[in-house]
Amino acid sequence: MRNEIEMAQFHMGLGLWMRNEWGLRKNSALAQFFLQKGNVSADDMSSIVLGTFWCKLHDQPFRLEERIASFQANRRSMEKPKGGSPKDGARIEWVVSYGNPSTRVHLGISTSDGSYWRYEYGSGRGIEPTTQIEAQELAELKETWRSLGSTEEILNK
Repeated sequence: MRNEIEMAQFHMGLGLWMRNEWGLRKNSALAQFFLQKGNVSADDMSSIVLGTFWCKLHDQPFRLEERIASFQANRRSMEKPKGGSPKDGARIEWVVSYGNPSTRVHLGISTSDGSYWRYEYGSGRGIEPTTQIEAQELAELKETWRSLGSTEEILNK
């Protein structure tokens, strides 16, 4: 392996084995260790172990606290935005998310009038209208759903 990022290829094999056999989804001592360090999932735990293993093999610092903070930031950025449409307070179905943790963008559709909204995590701007390109992408997505006989409400159940 040239770098620790390549360890991700082991996430579904060795990582899955660790999650199951080491009790990372349960109350094992290792799971408790990680949970005391911060709120991380079993998937995050196995990824951290794989990354630190690469560091051990290559005499690099583990950066454990940095790794945990990175997974926590990613998890926070993936949370669906709180609040409704700025237009009428209606619920928004958040249907698409993209970007990295510091600039994650969530795109949604108002359940009252079908208007399109965006929320950029960490920007401090709150829920705002989508850009023209984002609106076009959401319209195309809705058309695809219609052609498949589905809706955004069904996909979020």
